[in-house]
Amino acid sequence: MSLLALQTTSPVANDSHLDTLTLVLVVIFIVSMIALAVLSKRQTESAEDLEGRHRDVTPARPESEREPEQTRRSAVSRPMPEPSPPKSPSPAWLSGVTMPVEPGSLSEAAALIESLLSARRGKDLNGVSALFTPAMQQQLSDQFGVPIANLDDRLASAVFAGDAPALRSVELVSSTGSTMSVRAAYTNGAPEVYRLVFHNGILKIDQIV
Repeated sequence: MSLLALQTTSPVANDSHLDTLTLVLVVIFIVSMIALAVLSKRQTESAEDLEGRHRDVTPARPESEREPEQTRRSAVSRPMPEPSPPKSPSPAWLSGVTMPVEPGSLSEAAALIESLLSARRGKDLNGVSALFTPAMQQQLSDQFGVPIANLDDRLASAVFAGDAPALRSVELVSSTGSTMSVRAAYTNGAPEVYRLVFHNGILKIDQIV
């Protein structure tokens, strides 16, 4: 009877021993996995902390020193300006040479300009084309869209508005041979430069700028 009881309880003891061993192995496995997860997390945090320290050590460029992207693109795409051609110097034989003004030419220039302004004040431009050179007459014909032969008729049909300029002074700008330039100042307007030419011995207006 005792032998039978011993034989009956032995398998139960063996099974209990196996369950205990299995439980221990499971606990060891779980603890190992937890330890591995904690170690991996610490390594990740260390790497992130090291990277953050590196960013803190590297100084950032001030906002004022940062070149805008648009400025960099403009600097790359902006074409280089072409050098301007050098101005032609005056011939050596004309260096320091000035042409003398013909006697009475400045007074003739003032009288010529005054004749033009008087016609404007009198609101009668008929015949003023005679005060201009053929080149100036052609310029006026092109401006008014009429042949030179009809220029006087076109001027005679002008309609006037406002006050005419009043001549205040005439100043010599340059004089070379039969050509001279004078600056006419008005009492009621900006000054103008007249280019005057002796045409067939008569002083005429060649250009007004």
